[in-house]
Amino acid sequence: PGLQRWPLPASCLPRHLYLHVRRACNDGILIANQRSPGLTGFLRTIIETSTTRANRHMTSRLAKYYEALVLKRPGLVLIVVALLTGFFAWHAPGFKLDASGDSLVLENDTALNYYRSVRARYGSDDFLIVTYTPQGDLFSDAVLDDIRELRDSLAGLERVESVVSLLDVPLISSPPVTLTEMSQQIRTLESPETDRALARKEFLDSPLYRNLLISPDGTTTALQVNFRRDDTYHTLLERRDHLRAKQLDGHLEKQEADELATVSRDFDIYSDSLLEQQSRDIATVRTIMDGHRERAALYLGGVPMIVADSIEFIRHDLVTLAHVRLNASHSIRVDCLRQMA
Repeated sequence: PGLQRWPLPASCLPRHLYLHVRRACNDGILIANQRSPGLTGFLRTIIETSTTRANRHMTSRLAKYYEALVLKRPGLVLIVVALLTGFFAWHAPGFKLDASGDSLVLENDTALNYYRSVRARYGSDDFLIVTYTPQGDLFSDAVLDDIRELRDSLAGLERVESVVSLLDVPLISSPPVTLTEMSQQIRTLESPETDRALARKEFLDSPLYRNLLISPDGTTTALQVNFRRDDTYHTLLERRDHLRAKQLDGHLEKQEADELATVSRDFDIYSDSLLEQQSRDIATVRTIMDGHRERAALYLGGVPMIVADSIEFIRHDLVTLAHVRLNASHSIRVDCLRQMA
């Protein structure tokens, strides 16, 4: 049988919500009886009717608020918009994006200090990883020649210290060599006496190379692009952190406080220039990779790439939001000028 009107208790909801829900329920019951009698049709129609009424109600309330706050005070709104625009325009030159790891950790963090001490002892860990999956056999002459060309192009970049690839790592079982022979000459895949079939087996079986330099199925290899350690950056960083530690302990003298302000400013300026250079390096690496994509599938990874791409994504989002804000401000100004006319 068809559904009857629903006697919804008035005490279960606030009055304005009660009236809205009861009206939606009664309308939904009438429509449900016509379309698909039964509980399923009733519930579906109740949801559709409630959503439609809620959207209309919200749109009506927003229109009333907009008329009361904007259209009835056009002069005041134009002044506020002009002041806000001027304020943000004045401070825009001082806006800076910082997606470095230094901005994501607490000052004087013990784990960070330990990491930096290890990094200072063993060198920089700023590197990129390029994965290379050829269309043919990874150990064929054509593929190895292409990897060699890619490696040499990457190694030619100014800030790159070294590139570690399948061609450069030492081999001890292709064929097997003694420690005396290794001390005299390190055999690699490029060495004339290397057996390529044994080298393939060693790469796939060795825990030093399997899943690190080459995939378990032997179809993908990786190239590690190591950047040079920037001594100026680390000198400024260590001096700034040393002065900050004294400031936290309360033992910072006035002269050291002035030095801290100077060092912090110099570090920020140098970090900005270093990030810009790093972004250019990432773009150059991608350009080099594009020259080899016809013969292989290449992908880029690494912390420097993540930092550079994060800043670029944030910039793109800011530009998009700025356009939205400008369009909204323009619409408000047009409405205010029409109201004043």
